[in-house]
Amino acid sequence: IWLRKNHSALCNGEISFFDGLPSGMMAYLREDENESIAVFMNFTALNKQYSVDDKFIGRLHELLSLSAQIDGCRIILNAYGVLILNIV
Repeated sequence: IWLRKNHSALCNGEISFFDGLPSGMMAYLREDENESIAVFMNFTALNKQYSVDDKFIGRLHELLSLSAQIDGCRIILNAYGVLILNIV
């Protein structure tokens, strides 16, 4: 609830989905005039990885991480992991 109250894009932003994700993983981008927020979720008991476009390197700032991490342009989600990022 805190994230939604403090990040307008999560409530009012346009939504677009990332392509080419591993099976069992979902990711989307919420954007409004103030900010861009990326949400990555792993719905499986297996670890998953996804590489984002190079244009995001150095622009991803973690807002919430539950069993997940960023390594350069790789998103690493452990079993049932969630990662919410602010893109600056």
